[in-house]
Amino acid sequence: MSESLALLRRQRTDDLSKLADQHMQHDLQSEDRDALKSAASTVSMWTTVGSAIGIGLGLYAAIRLRSSRKAFFAAIRAQERPTKVVFADGRTGI
Repeated sequence: MSESLALLRRQRTDDLSKLADQHMQHDLQSEDRDALKSAASTVSMWTTVGSAIGIGLGLYAAIRLRSSRKAFFAAIRAQERPTKVVFADGRTGI
């Protein structure tokens, strides 16, 4: 059952990690390793920046939506409610 969820597949992840480390150490030249590490750090940095911006914009939108909904419902609550209704034919209702 634990193999059915990708999050719980530890052994396969460890094997792939070991294989990637071996490939980095033995099959690549030092310039290629440096280029891969540089690219990985650049992608990681921009992913972090993008995530932070996304979280910030999400929080800003949530706060704006909450405050506008709060103001809308407060305006509805503050309206005067009719105490007596007079219809066109002269009838009255409460």
